[in-house]
Amino acid sequence: MPFDFYDSELSQFDDIQRRTQRLGLTLARVTNIKDPENKNRVLCKPVAADDDKTVLETEWCDVIQPLSGKSAGTFLFPCVDDLVLIGYLDGDMHCPYVIGGVWDQKTPAPYTIKDGKNTEYSFKTPTGTEIHIHEEKEKQKVEVKTPKGTSLEIDDEKEQVVVQDKKKKNTITLKLKEGEIEIKAEKKLTMAAGNTKFTLESGGKASLEAKGDVSVKGGSIKGKATGDLELNGASATVKASGKLTLKGASADLKGPAGVNIN
Repeated sequence: MPFDFYDSELSQFDDIQRRTQRLGLTLARVTNIKDPENKNRVLCKPVAADDDKTVLETEWCDVIQPLSGKSAGTFLFPCVDDLVLIGYLDGDMHCPYVIGGVWDQKTPAPYTIKDGKNTEYSFKTPTGTEIHIHEEKEKQKVEVKTPKGTSLEIDDEKEQVVVQDKKKKNTITLKLKEGEIEIKAEKKLTMAAGNTKFTLESGGKASLEAKGDVSVKGGSIKGKATGDLELNGASATVKASGKLTLKGASADLKGPAGVNIN
């Protein structure tokens, strides 16, 4: 048998050793996530060989997900420099898989277990978008936060839901126990349904616009203006089933076509 056959086999074996020290479970650092075939694969390099230039990257690794299906499932993908655990299917160096992520000093965990109690659960992206669950008896809380501080908080202890900005100048609060809803806006609050719009402004102005009828009904209705009170319409009717009283320091009744008093 030609010696060049053995040289070829030894060369291939050396290449396997350079790619990974052993074909088992190995800690590795992600080096590349730009898959040329767009198959959501990554390249990794064993951490034991960080300073060894002779150890090559793995081949393209598939990333295992908790759930996968046709255009469905979870999509949790590592970033470059993340520490991961990789393994090889049936010990084949050509079939590497990323099994999961591992925290270390370079990529620390977002929370730390204290006093042997695990009360914090979190899904957090590298830029800071987070779904955080506080799991403490009778104090359960779910919070969704963005990097700029916008948040949605569902508090089981307070029995309320709050949406707010970082400075808490714009908030929506649902007080579930009291049956109350409170909305605050720093500058302007608008509520609309189709062509009907109700607007409140921070300067004290309020307006109601409707293309259809507007009706106000109550046991008693009171209105007061610190300045002028003006009501305009193509026609106007004031009717009382009982006594009608109109008072003023002075009173003028004007009608270009005449005034009738019966």
